[in-house]
Amino acid sequence: MELSSLLHHLHLSSSSPESSLPSNPHDIQPCPPITEVLARLQEKLIGAAEKASDPETTAVIGQVEQLFKIADPHWLFYPGSTNQSGGQQQSTQWSELEKLYSGLVRALTQCAALPLCDTDSGSLPQHRYQDIPDRTLPVCSALAALLGTLGTWERGTEAGRGREREGERDRETWPQGEREGEGEIDRETWPQGEREGERDRETFPQGEREGERDRETWPQGEREAGAGRTETSGSRVAGSEWRREASSLLPRPGPGAGFESRPGPGAGFESRPGPGAGFESRPGPGAGFESRPGPGAGFESRPRPRAGFESRPGPGAGFESRPGPGAGFESRPGPGTGFESRPEAPVSLVHTVAPLCCVFAVTHFQEQAWTSSASREAAGRLLGELLRAGRWRNPAHLLMGDGREEEEAGENPEEGGLRRRTGMLGGILDVLQPDLTKDRWQQCEAVMLVFSWSLLQVSRPSLSPLLPRLLPPSLLLSDHHTLENCMLGVHCLHHIVVNTPAADLRQYNRAQVLYQALIKHLYNTEATLTQLVLSCLLDLLLVLEKPPSPRKSCRHDDVLRLVLTHMEMEHKEALRRVYAAALPTYIDRMGVAVSRHLRRVERVVVGYLEVGDPPEERSRLGVLEALEKLLLVAWPRVEHRVCVLLRCLLRLLVDVSSDPLLCVSVKEQLTNQIARCLSLLDHCTHGKLQPLLQQVDSSCTSAPVLRCLATVTTATQR
Repeated sequence: MELSSLLHHLHLSSSSPESSLPSNPHDIQPCPPITEVLARLQEKLIGAAEKASDPETTAVIGQVEQLFKIADPHWLFYPGSTNQSGGQQQSTQWSELEKLYSGLVRALTQCAALPLCDTDSGSLPQHRYQDIPDRTLPVCSALAALLGTLGTWERGTEAGRGREREGERDRETWPQGEREGEGEIDRETWPQGEREGERDRETFPQGEREGERDRETWPQGEREAGAGRTETSGSRVAGSEWRREASSLLPRPGPGAGFESRPGPGAGFESRPGPGAGFESRPGPGAGFESRPGPGAGFESRPRPRAGFESRPGPGAGFESRPGPGAGFESRPGPGTGFESRPEAPVSLVHTVAPLCCVFAVTHFQEQAWTSSASREAAGRLLGELLRAGRWRNPAHLLMGDGREEEEAGENPEEGGLRRRTGMLGGILDVLQPDLTKDRWQQCEAVMLVFSWSLLQVSRPSLSPLLPRLLPPSLLLSDHHTLENCMLGVHCLHHIVVNTPAADLRQYNRAQVLYQALIKHLYNTEATLTQLVLSCLLDLLLVLEKPPSPRKSCRHDDVLRLVLTHMEMEHKEALRRVYAAALPTYIDRMGVAVSRHLRRVERVVVGYLEVGDPPEERSRLGVLEALEKLLLVAWPRVEHRVCVLLRCLLRLLVDVSSDPLLCVSVKEQLTNQIARCLSLLDHCTHGKLQPLLQQVDSSCTSAPVLRCLATVTTATQR
């Protein structure tokens, strides 16, 4: 069947009333297996993408979207026919279906794939991406249709399985005499003539005895598999559906079946015993049917151990059924048995297609050269549809999965209650892995953007198991010659350091590798990159070693020494601000061990306080904070340096008070920090500084300076 004819057939089947369909199900042409349809669609998409024909590609993508919108979900997402119950065969069918859906989604995403860059260029001009947004829109629409239908179907089937699991009640909660396998109800309480094995076959009407009704004598249209079907666990009942699936999905019970069915007057059907059945059911007054023991039946319709269901007489009905301990599946008439079980999917199809859909959505919802406002909006809707289909709360939950444990239920946690939401980060890395190598990652601009977005969404403890796959691409990115990629790589490395246990980073000497990769970036001249590197090194040093001690040099000393060297020689204002902002944190980390660098710190402080940084004076503010930290942690070694520091602070106070270009708030911040430093200097000298401050000549000093000095002396006296 051609794809257009199949879509027309599915459209008629889903929209036409039952009366317009042929009365004989054999007159309806059955749909081909979904595996064949998916394979043909994949071939057409690949062929259209290779031809670079936009109209043909758009037409095929539109057909895919229509298929997912109008087709029966059971036909779309359930492999093979329901009469195949072999475990190995079912597993093979599910694997084939997952592979085909993965290939179809990959073929769809390739229809809007980005052109490859040359290795040396690293990026493409804007005009090379001009047709990508228009290709993205239909692909997002088709993938959203797939995820919407698939999510609804899986939620329905899982809800059905949840209701079946709820029926597995504890036997102790059943009324006395109705517990499983206990047989405590006296047979004598049964109505006369309906006791176990006591119904004489001769009382059955002629032609209704067990196995004596020839199936060929049934009127046309009333034979088994033509009288409709009943689906449970989220399936639908529709005349158009059973006619289409009668020949493939619903097997006809054979001579060994538990019962045969045909339409009855008071119910959807009446059941009569087949050869070997234990009872027969006929429509009773006021109920769907009533049950009578059949010949050869040596049991009561009561609970039995490991049964698929348990039955007991209910009010107004022949019996009512409850799931037994062996339940947890849907039952349908099958050949040779009383029922057939339909196993649930071993792996969710949403989880199969989620990595590819997520990579495509993340590629196109960011503001880049290959996106437009319409394509970004469509990609955002696709990501939202993916989250709803898999019932993930947010992108972080999508990547990390659910941290809650399943309810205990023996060996199989699925039998208990909660299905754990597994994270998709591993699957996304599988999709990106071919392009994350050293030779290929520069050929596609979007690869590292998707990788970094995924990595930065994940926190501990989900990041540690995938550390061997996350570190190499991050190191490659940090070593790139372009500033944007290098900054993105350092950001990824910092995220790994913060969200990975120290023991995992020290294993295999990973922390030392990170240290060597980061320390070399301190020799660059870019302020933004230097700021990221200094922040990352501060966290990494705690992984490599303990906090510095005053007796032994360590890597903290190496980093601080290098920072002080760069600060002394640096003349760029942006870098001076970055170093001045980082210096207080490093001095605080070093503690009293900073005394080993006291002479160089003094030179840096004096040099930075002498040079202004208007209008915000960020360098001076940072260095004053560093001086305050230094006086707090290394005060025993500061006393013989008081003269140099006091002269520098007083000169700065005069400059600030007389500078007309500084705003009032900046002047106030600088004055307050100078006052705190003077107060700490006085404490370091055990009060020797206060008499010197009181001797300042007020005739040659401005009022702001005198107020600041008065504040210092007053605070010292207190």
